[in-house]
Amino acid sequence: MPPPPVIRLHAVAVDGAFWPALAQAVVSWLDAGARARADAVVLLPFAELLPLARAAFAATGGWPPRVETPQTLAASLGPPPVRAAGAPSGDAAADALAAQALLLAQASGRAWARRDRAGFEQACAAVATTAAALARAAAAQPPAARA
Repeated sequence: MPPPPVIRLHAVAVDGAFWPALAQAVVSWLDAGARARADAVVLLPFAELLPLARAAFAATGGWPPRVETPQTLAASLGPPPVRAAGAPSGDAAADALAAQALLLAQASGRAWARRDRAGFEQACAAVATTAAALARAAAAQPPAARA
């Protein structure tokens, strides 16, 4: 039985035809060996690639394999990581509440919330959105460049 396909992203052109071709190669390999697609895991290096790959696998029909990054796979297999108090969690609603608590802990934040509740809540959402964008930008960097 041949080994699973290994495609190194740095060695091929990643264009519009890449993802459908990758999905078809993996699905063909799984089906040829009578392997359950639902038991397969396709591992990608970056979270930004997940929607592209998942859409390509969905287009093949049938049950798609799991498409993960090392980080998303680890998160799905184990308990959630312990985060520092106030650190972004990736959950937009929870992060907006954490930003609100952080701002309300300051006298100026409490005064702002009393004076302009709608503006204060919008600012809390903006803080959470900015934290999520910074986390995504950091995750997109090679590990050595994240310091």
